[in-house]
Amino acid sequence: MKQFTVFLGISFLSCFLLFGCKKEQPILSDGLKDCGCAKEVSAEFLIEEESTTFEPRLRYTITDSIFGNKNVRFTAMVKDAKYTWYIGSEKLTDKTFRRYFSNALVGQSIPISLVVRKNPNNICFPNDDGYDSLTKRLIVARRIYSEDFDSLRFCGTYRVKSPLLKDSITINVENVKSGTNRTINFYNFDGIGTNCINTFHQDKYGCNYRQLFVHDPAAITNGKYLKGSVLVQSDNSAELDLISGEYVNGKFVEEYYFWKYRGRKIL
Repeated sequence: MKQFTVFLGISFLSCFLLFGCKKEQPILSDGLKDCGCAKEVSAEFLIEEESTTFEPRLRYTITDSIFGNKNVRFTAMVKDAKYTWYIGSEKLTDKTFRRYFSNALVGQSIPISLVVRKNPNNICFPNDDGYDSLTKRLIVARRIYSEDFDSLRFCGTYRVKSPLLKDSITINVENVKSGTNRTINFYNFDGIGTNCINTFHQDKYGCNYRQLFVHDPAAITNGKYLKGSVLVQSDNSAELDLISGEYVNGKFVEEYYFWKYRGRKIL
């Protein structure tokens, strides 16, 4: 019994010394768990042409080409950094700013450069030196005739697909002179043969070089309306974001179809 009692006492003392006095240690992070959202320092930036309509209806198009006599917005993508922009002889340090490009620059390809410096995240990116630079070129194009004719660039045939439709469809866009105005016709905009005829009047849309905007709903036949935008890239890939709804007793009722078409301009 004595031996057994002594053994228990020693065992208890040993456990006390090993575990009873041990402090709770914090779990240390290796610093890598948030790297999935981390990014290297980058000089990537957006070039956005501004539509010619008035506030608050200004619309912006990410682009590499603009019409002359237009405002353009430049925005660095990385936050909380030191920015140095070079546009011709001008040097700027803002994260985002706007500049006006007159018709005197039509036909030019203007280099836009950005240098970014920022303390790097060397835990996630041990080789990042916190410095990056990038140059893009902005082409200034001449309008076809005048602003009233800008929409001519978007006329043609589109082969597109919407999540609302089972198969791809063909939509035709037409520019028509109606009296002193020019209007936009959309044929088969819903995939079941519905047309939007003589509706998008010149005071209802604004045009950028790559995108046509329709800000206000315009009445079309059969008590429906259509509004939205058409975007065409340099490779003829196209995005038609159209919204249709009902027009009853001179009033626009709730929008009910959002046609997010993606495809190509084929003609």
